[in-house]
Amino acid sequence: MALNPAVGTLAPLPPILLHGSIVIAIFAFLSFFASLALFIYLTVKIVSWQLSRKHHVADTATGQGFSMDVQDFTPCAACKSFHLSTKTRQLPPRRKLPNQFLVLIFNLLLADLHQATAFLLSSSWAAQNDIMVGTSTCFVQGLFICTGDLASSCFMSAIAIHTYFSIVKGYRPSHRVLYACMIGIWVFDYAMALLPVAATHNGAANGGYFVRAAAWCWISREYELLRLLTHYLFIFISIVVATTFYALIVLFLRRQHQRGGLENVKDKHHPAFLAYPLIYLVCILPLALGRIATMAGSEPPVGYFCFAGALTASNGWLDVVLFATTRRAIVFATGNDLANEDTGLDTFAFMRTPATGFGNMVWVRGGRAEHERERERADHGGWWRIRGDSQAGARHVGGNLGTTSSQTSLTPQGGNTIQMEVVTSVLVESDGSGERSMADSRALSINSMDKDQYSRRN
Repeated sequence: MALNPAVGTLAPLPPILLHGSIVIAIFAFLSFFASLALFIYLTVKIVSWQLSRKHHVADTATGQGFSMDVQDFTPCAACKSFHLSTKTRQLPPRRKLPNQFLVLIFNLLLADLHQATAFLLSSSWAAQNDIMVGTSTCFVQGLFICTGDLASSCFMSAIAIHTYFSIVKGYRPSHRVLYACMIGIWVFDYAMALLPVAATHNGAANGGYFVRAAAWCWISREYELLRLLTHYLFIFISIVVATTFYALIVLFLRRQHQRGGLENVKDKHHPAFLAYPLIYLVCILPLALGRIATMAGSEPPVGYFCFAGALTASNGWLDVVLFATTRRAIVFATGNDLANEDTGLDTFAFMRTPATGFGNMVWVRGGRAEHERERERADHGGWWRIRGDSQAGARHVGGNLGTTSSQTSLTPQGGNTIQMEVVTSVLVESDGSGERSMADSRALSINSMDKDQYSRRN
């Protein structure tokens, strides 16, 4: 059957379509490279972690993990027998699984690879200066656009739902439930892409199921209802779901602030959470609206689809940047931290207190007898005479360390005194820049010798 010229092979490409295909391929390459790099990084990290744990379990089971000599610690034969039996019955550690959010990111990257691969094939059209319908390249591009767009949408919604239940409800599903849901998403994704192909015999009655659709190959406009029911319906549902759940998180945190439950978090309104659905909307919505307009009988220009395709092709690298910066505590976790199931607020970079270079140390001490204070004033020539009896004991400790200290003296009636020291430590968060040296870190604490001298003087 002859194809409609609007959806059939196009050669040569108009200049706007040729240039648009090049731009789409460039952004698709960025997404493919970024997604693949992070995907390989996570794969190697998780596999290495699991292999190292298996070696540890094997060493423990064979007794190689024990280095103490029982004879050195057991005074009697009965004790020695007990220790040997305990050593023999040592159970291997419980098998641990990676953080659930890390598993979801892993699947989102796989979905982004599908999507990036599809749009990367536009480089073939640019290189050949045509779009050839009926070729394997056209079929693979159409198939991977279907699977990539839908899987990316579903896993973005799954991450939004998982984040909501972790933060708002304090609940996480078991790994068995999580893996079942992930397998279900992939089965559903490929079913929505392949079942229509099988049902229409690959579009035999209309010249093919995947044909030229504006600037690339996709579902033929002869199957607009299948476009809607197997693809765009679920994308719009995912947009609503992701936006709704992230908005609910923002409202929850705002209420917590109003109740005084999150005093230590700097960002009181938490608009950064809305970056997740916003980036998703910017990447997906223009193309979806263009296809809906086509279904309604209004054909957007080819230039619009090239622009919308470039945005959709950018979805992968934007996801990598977004999650690698805002959830780097999980994405770049190492060792046993990979199994840490903490997915709460403190794992979001924009929810954490910014790192500071210096802190304050406060010393609180009870009062001393009046004659001791008079002697100290004389010894120091009145250097630390400060207004107010309640502040008479205030002085600077370790002035060259970049910290400030205060001391308060409380003198009860009758000359009897109670001495007390309370040390408040300051935790400084590192921003990972590596610019702060060990000498700077040591400058945040009082040298033990200085502290000892100060204690003797007091």
